[in-house]
Formats: sequence, structure tokens, C-alpha cells
Amino acid sequence: MNRLKIALLLLLAALLLLTASALADEAENLTAGCTVKVVDKTGKVKSITDGKYTMFWGSSKRKEPWVTISSEKPIYGLYLCFRNLPESYVIQKKDGEDWVTVAEGDPLYYHAYYELDGLKKIRILSTAEKKNVLGFNEIYAFGEGETPDWVQRWQPPAE
Repeated sequence: MNRLKIALLLLLAALLLLTASALADEAENLTAGCTVKVVDKTGKVKSITDGKYTMFWGSSKRKEPWVTISSEKPIYGLYLCFRNLPESYVIQKKDGEDWVTVAEGDPLYYHAYYELDGLKKIRILSTAEKKNVLGFNEIYAFGEGETPDWVQRWQPPAE
């Protein structure tokens, strides 16, 4: 009987270790510690990072609306949940005084995930030729590690 108890305890300990190591590999959600700035309508900016998908922020209709995200910790993943998806947009990093494009946005998907190289300041910029509204239900920033399972990663359908 004692051997059975010891075996069960060892099995339980092994399962706990496996679970702990699996969780340790998941990327840290940095969103709460980020500073978000928007082109205008700053009163609703907290809606972008409040975790409540029913709340949103949207810019006024204008040329090249933008949102910047700054973090003290490096950002390795950016998950965008659009409310108003522009015809075209880019993800940029701050390089001295200039903004440099690191990814072209995909205007097909309202949810988009981008892998980044440990950036601390990011800008999402609408590059549409005409005046437009840029709006988000949520934006999430992640540290280094595995992308959380709940992040949607849309792909084009197979031919």
C-alpha cells in the first residue's frame, strides 16, 4: 500500500513539473505595462488594452491615423484586434528620430499576429491613400516565449 501511495505522489509531482514547465514557456502578456498613445480621441485610449472586447477606440477620419505602443520590456509579439481595419497599414519601430517599417499589415484579417524582434516602441500606421478610421477592440503585446493558445493566427484558405 505504501508503494502505491509513493508511486501516486511521484506521478503527481511529475505532472506538476510538466505543467509548470509548459506554462513557463508561454510569452508574458506585457500589455498592462505598456504606454499607448493615439493620434486623437485620447479619451477612449484605455479601451485598447482593457481586455474587454466589446469596448473600442477609433480615430477620427483622417490621413494616416496611428497608434504607438511603448514598453520597458522588449516586445516579441503583437496581436491586433481591429474594429476598423484600414485598406493598408504597417507596423513600424522607432529608429532614432525616424520610424522604420518592420512588417506590412494584412488587410484581410481583423485579427492579426506579428512576431517582432524585441522592440520597445512600435507604431501601427494606416497607409491608405484616402482619409480613413483606424480602430481597435484590443491590442496585446507579448514578451519572449510561445504565443498563447488563445491568440488567433489566420491564414489564407488552401487552394
